[in-house]
Amino acid sequence: MATRANKQTAIDFIQAINSGDKDCLLRLMQDAATWTVPQSAVAPYAGTHQGASVIADMMIGAVEQAFDADGVYHDVGLCVAEGQHVVIETRMTARQPTGKRYENAYVFIFCISDGRIVSIREHVDTAYAIQFFAMPE
Repeated sequence: MATRANKQTAIDFIQAINSGDKDCLLRLMQDAATWTVPQSAVAPYAGTHQGASVIADMMIGAVEQAFDADGVYHDVGLCVAEGQHVVIETRMTARQPTGKRYENAYVFIFCISDGRIVSIREHVDTAYAIQFFAMPE
């Protein structure tokens, strides 16, 4: 039963990103949660970040700074769980205020304990993201 609940917690987290619900993100994470982003990502996102409030601020802030808030969506594809680990594959689509469209694949690996997220490991095509943000319209 815990595996099913853990899957729902991870899905709820992705849905909170979609809706920009910082309070929900905070409720779903333990205070000392970590978020690890590939080293090849751009600063300040590359590396490991600690603390639920830091993570929520960075995730919501990244969306607000780069995209129309109502134009961001992670479409959940594969979602598998074993014990306290949940792996979710998403396709994120977003639109910048200029209309430029972003579309990238993500994989999030969650570790969940006692119903709250302990850690998130993010895997994303950083080369595409860097190219997208470097290229003018």
